[in-house]
Amino acid sequence: FDLTNPACFEWVKSIIKEKLTQKAGLSGWMSDYGEYLPLDAALHSEEDPAKIHNIYPVLFAKANYEAIQELGLENEVTFFSRAGFTGTSKYSPLIWAGDQVVSWDRQNGIGSVIPAALSLGMCGIGYHHSDIGGFINLKRVTRSKELLLRWTELCAFSILMRSHEGLQPEENWQLDSDEETLTHLARMTQIHVILKPYLQHCAQEYQKSGIPVIRAPVLYFSKDP
Repeated sequence: FDLTNPACFEWVKSIIKEKLTQKAGLSGWMSDYGEYLPLDAALHSEEDPAKIHNIYPVLFAKANYEAIQELGLENEVTFFSRAGFTGTSKYSPLIWAGDQVVSWDRQNGIGSVIPAALSLGMCGIGYHHSDIGGFINLKRVTRSKELLLRWTELCAFSILMRSHEGLQPEENWQLDSDEETLTHLARMTQIHVILKPYLQHCAQEYQKSGIPVIRAPVLYFSKDP
């Protein structure tokens, strides 16, 4: 859909209002994609799609934001985005790290989550989280029990703790695959709940000063070479 077309923009908002909130009764959703604007698109605005490409996910976040605002549900409903650009944080309450591989890999597995959070924080996007356990299976790469346990620990200290069964659930270790994993999840969830006042304090600091919840060391040690 062409979000540079005001009529289309309003139509997308109507879908969010009518289908997601009013009919389905959702209080939150993954506002996925937004980054795949074709470079040969013929836009209503007649702008060069190459120039509007990075702005497009901001428009998508804005449509979600305005739909919630117009329903008066800003304190009851939220959403989180994957794609973004300058201005995304004005509209999208949360960003998640995207579709990590269910592995320990530093390029696109669990090892990429903290670098992504630190980078986004330095870009002014202070609320970041990831899928517990990752998402993508590649050939013989499947989610192990150990990976899921460690990813659960990582997300317990994030602003949002959210699970995901993965792209191929039947091939991945799940949070209910055995009693030990469930017990570990319960403990990490309790820690996350206990941290609520601290996380709220960090969130308030972000709102007031722009300092992200997950902070790069340079923000504390700016003179350290």
